[in-house]
Amino acid sequence: MKMEKIDFVTAENKGINIHLENGKTHFGKTVPEIAKLIKKYKISDNAYFGSSMDFASEYGYKNNNGAKVKFNKALKLSKKGAE
Repeated sequence: MKMEKIDFVTAENKGINIHLENGKTHFGKTVPEIAKLIKKYKISDNAYFGSSMDFASEYGYKNNNGAKVKFNKALKLSKKGAE
């Protein structure tokens, strides 16, 4: 069975929604939770951010880049020990 990868990423309620290629969605609130999802599902070559990632202040973040900062921290954490 093929493992579905992360297709796109959106901001919601101070957290991150991870949308898979098969339409399923997983939510992570903390950097470690999001990193665990990234590590489990991997990111597809065609993945993209939804517009909520550019307007994160409308989704509970203090500023508009907050969601991308959180996601990038999670991405970095997900790669630790992977080399």
